[in-house]
Amino acid sequence: KDKPVLVYCLSGGRSSSAAALLGEKGFSEVYNMQGGLMKWKAANKALENGSGPEASSGLSSEDFEHLIHKEKYVLVDYNAKWCVPCQHMAPMLESFAEKRKDKLSLVKIDADQNKSLFKEKNIESIPVLELYKDGQLIWKHEGELDEPALVKETKL
Repeated sequence: KDKPVLVYCLSGGRSSSAAALLGEKGFSEVYNMQGGLMKWKAANKALENGSGPEASSGLSSEDFEHLIHKEKYVLVDYNAKWCVPCQHMAPMLESFAEKRKDKLSLVKIDADQNKSLFKEKNIESIPVLELYKDGQLIWKHEGELDEPALVKETKL
């Protein structure tokens, strides 16, 4: 407990909790990597990977542009399966989109399957929501959000 401990995860959320727990358990020197590996990679810092398989590059910029150029509003949910706030928001976002299906489409983009797009859009943490109309970004939110706040902020 008297040696330095470095804690990190992909987005920084789980490592923050782990670092706090280690501090409570008496570890004297705990360092948490704020923003996790996503922020590290977004800053173009070097990262040594193991020999595991590389994830697919996912959506291209052209694919993404095609998704957001619709007559309806398009709500883009940048998320990951392992992201607890993303998991909390998923049912609410599905319900929100279903109630507005005549004027809104929900597009979910997974961080692990779309690393190139995340880097290109400079998304360093999740969840992130973006609202597009006719291909133009009209609203963006970073972090967890409940439905009343989403309705208020997007005016939908």
